[in-house]
Amino acid sequence: MARTRGGGKAAGKAAAGILSPATAKLRRSKRLRSAAAGGPKPAPKPGPKSGPVDIKVPKWATQAEKAQFREYVKGANEANRKGLLSKSGRVASGSSGARKAAEREARAERLRAKKAGKPYQGVAAHIPDATWLGHGKPYAWGDHTSRVNSSIAGQQNRYPIGYKPSTFRLK
Repeated sequence: MARTRGGGKAAGKAAAGILSPATAKLRRSKRLRSAAAGGPKPAPKPGPKSGPVDIKVPKWATQAEKAQFREYVKGANEANRKGLLSKSGRVASGSSGARKAAEREARAERLRAKKAGKPYQGVAAHIPDATWLGHGKPYAWGDHTSRVNSSIAGQQNRYPIGYKPSTFRLK
């Protein structure tokens, strides 16, 4: 019996053209998924275009880190009330150039704070993140631990591009 890459009875049957309908269907779906992996990603499922943004405080957060989450939510809501968020909703910060602008602004802010004799202990955190603003200049800066900053940034991926926050809530 001929063997194809991977070997085994099923591979031999495939080479001989003897496949059960279920196996043939499974292989077709795997080939289609494999071919699609290099192509464009499917459009995200439609969901609400606006509503609250929930910032969840992880169990690992210390009291100081919980205060940083509260500071972020308070500042994001202030920016929202003042109309400073992106008019088009959440933006893809990488493709919009907002990420590079945000990195430039954070570098300048860290340098400014150091020269003023008050260097950041953690990271210069954008409040709110550039993904909600559409540019790199934040409403406010926070001195957050890297894990708080990473947690907040990661949580924003739950919201589709174009999503417009009505409010930011601490959960």
